[in-house]
Amino acid sequence: MTLRRELFWDIGAERIPEVLEQSPGWVIVRVFQYGELEEIAEIISKYGREKVREVLLTEKLQPMAKAMAYYFMDLDL
Repeated sequence: MTLRRELFWDIGAERIPEVLEQSPGWVIVRVFQYGELEEIAEIISKYGREKVREVLLTEKLQPMAKAMAYYFMDLDL
């Protein structure tokens, strides 16, 4: 994956691959909140539309993540 290191400012670089595999919900929300359009598309490709939709519908999202959920997933949160 080509996600920017800045998206994971609060965890060590060596833990990023582990977090991507073990915490998809956290990663999805983080990328929808702070990611660039290409990174959001990459997350959808990695985890699948159903998983991303499930996470976005169950998490409390900030306004930017809600806007991106609408734009990418047609979810009106």
